[in-house]
Amino acid sequence: MVKLTARERLAAGDPPAVYTLDDAKAARLKGRTMLIPSPMQVRDAIAAIPVGQSKTFGQLRADLARDSGADVTCPFAAGVFWRVVAEAAEEDRAEGATEVTPWWRVTRDGKPNPKLPGGESRHRELLGEEGIKI
Repeated sequence: MVKLTARERLAAGDPPAVYTLDDAKAARLKGRTMLIPSPMQVRDAIAAIPVGQSKTFGQLRADLARDSGADVTCPFAAGVFWRVVAEAAEEDRAEGATEVTPWWRVTRDGKPNPKLPGGESRHRELLGEEGIKI
């Protein structure tokens, strides 16, 4: 089995889709329809966050849902794709790119995410370079 790079996983994702949830899931997720985003959709939403600003993961999910006409965004898919976006950006940076998708502008409720490239310290460092205090 060939292991894909993060950039390949970013490009290979399925298109976004909105599903109607059953009653139990709708009650738990507080919405009747749920977006399963594409990796590129998550990347584009992150890339749209202006320099010096940040969003929480919850805000990112809410924006994605609203922009797609859904009530909620799947937290699992969005989290996986946030990590893929971050890893692809760091692959780009390692190959000399000077501009990459600013994955660090998204936080976990105002806290750095230890599961992203470089862990919490790198996440804090990149936020600090833009003057974002968390």
